[in-house]
Amino acid sequence: MSVIDLNIHTHYSNNGQYTPKEVLMMAIELGLEYISIADCNCVRGVIEVLEKTNTKMKIIPAISLDVRHQEKPLKIIAYGIDPYHPKLMEAEINSNKTDISQLPTVKEVISYVHEQNAIAILIEPNIYIQDDMDLLDELRLLGIDGIEVYCGRYEPVKTLQYRRYADKHSLIKTCGSGFCNFRSFPHCHIGRHKMPRKEQYELINIFRKLTHKKKDLQQMD
Repeated sequence: MSVIDLNIHTHYSNNGQYTPKEVLMMAIELGLEYISIADCNCVRGVIEVLEKTNTKMKIIPAISLDVRHQEKPLKIIAYGIDPYHPKLMEAEINSNKTDISQLPTVKEVISYVHEQNAIAILIEPNIYIQDDMDLLDELRLLGIDGIEVYCGRYEPVKTLQYRRYADKHSLIKTCGSGFCNFRSFPHCHIGRHKMPRKEQYELINIFRKLTHKKKDLQQMD
C-alpha cells in the first residue's frame, strides 16, 4: 500500500484529465498521506490546491519541467518550490516550444531550483536515460538531487538499475505513479509505483526535513 505519490498530473498538464480537486479526492480516498501535483511546466494546479482546498493531507509543491542537456530533452521535477517564483510562473511558455534548443538547460533549472532551497529530481529515466550511465553521471555532477526510481511504468530491471545507481551515489530515490488520465495510461493509477513502504517513510522524512529547513531560513529572513 502506498502512502506517498510524488508525480501526479491534473488537467493543467497537456495530457491530464482531472481537476486538482478531483485528483485530491482520489488521493484521499486511497489513504495517501503525501502527494505532489507536478503538472508539466505549470504551477496553476498546485496553486489551486494550496489556495482553495482544506485537507490534512500534506501537499508538496512541485512542477515537472522540460529541460535539455546537450540538445537532449529531459524532464525534471522540482519539489519544495515556491510556486509563485517568477521563473516557475513563466515555465508554461516552454510547453509550447518545439525546438529543443529553446528549452532551459539542466544547469539553469538546477540553479534556480536550489536558490529556492528546493530539490531537482530526474524523472522518467526509463525514457530519457535508458542505459546511458555516462549521461546520468553528467547530470549528477551538474547537481541533480535524485532520481525517480519507482514508477508504475518501469520494468523491474530498470527500477533495480536506477535504485543501485542512486544508492551508490547517495541520491534521493523518489516514487510517482505518473498519473494523468485513464484513457491513454489505464495502468497508471494514483499511488501505484511499487516503492517499499519503509522507503516511502524514509522519503517522507527527507521532505519533512526540507520543510523545516525552509521554515528556519524564512524566519532568519
